[in-house]
Amino acid sequence: MTKFLIAGGAGYVGTALVTELLAAGHGATVFDRFSLGEASFAHVADDPRLRLVHGDVRTVEASVVRGHDVVIDLAGLSSDDAADRDPALTEAINHGAAVRLAELARQTGVSRLLYSSSCAVYGAAASGGVRTEESEPLPVSLYAKTKVRVEETLRAMASPSFTVTALRQATVYGLSPRMRFDAVVNRMTLHAFREKRIRVHGGGKQWRPLVHVRDVAGAFMLVAHAAPDRVNAQVLNVGSETYSVAEIASIVASVVPAEIEHTPDAPDARSYRVSFDKIKGALSFTPRFTVIDGVKEIHAALRGT
Repeated sequence: MTKFLIAGGAGYVGTALVTELLAAGHGATVFDRFSLGEASFAHVADDPRLRLVHGDVRTVEASVVRGHDVVIDLAGLSSDDAADRDPALTEAINHGAAVRLAELARQTGVSRLLYSSSCAVYGAAASGGVRTEESEPLPVSLYAKTKVRVEETLRAMASPSFTVTALRQATVYGLSPRMRFDAVVNRMTLHAFREKRIRVHGGGKQWRPLVHVRDVAGAFMLVAHAAPDRVNAQVLNVGSETYSVAEIASIVASVVPAEIEHTPDAPDARSYRVSFDKIKGALSFTPRFTVIDGVKEIHAALRGT
């Protein structure tokens, strides 16, 4: 049994990841503020391998970190809008706390740290072709800029005794015990169900790489158990499909009938196509879900079926 500490583990990705970890026979300590309570873990609350620890990642103590085999850092303000509302808070949590957690992990003898980064670091790369891990980041938001800086700091901390990997997640979708509806696929599915209308902003030609939340969980588990020489000091793009925003709307409407409405607002500067060949080649990562799968399961949950 591998002992995992998941910082920020009570969120959208974290609750799905913890479910998968427990199902695979691992131990999971969730460190989170639990601002919305612990209900998202009701389905695994009786599992003796699950431990819920309340706290703020900015002040996490070494005693919480010590004794784990793998630390997964999912903590932080998790969207452009949230990050922009309070830049000082974003710097403290998304940068300062992430570096501090990594330092504590290294000091307490944790052998592996996985950092949750984002394909948002490619930001305004629409005209530059398909982006790989070696492409220059072009972040357009504070959220993405903090991700780039943390990646650079953590890469320098890697050593033969401390394996560090940054997973740049595509835009995540799909059903999770702790749902979010602010990401594009989930938001469009919700609007199609409730309003019978999908709004496409910024022209709809912006590219979005996508990945199911359970495929993200699978990627973290795969990297956590990979040979260090394959993942140490590495950045890995994690995703499955890439569509334009207009194409995503069409896919959602094919499952949940709705009118697609194009709004004449300013173009969205975020647009990027991303290659996932590196993680597929190095670790044989194979996504299990498609956007259609995600829309169908969210729709079924909204209908209560």
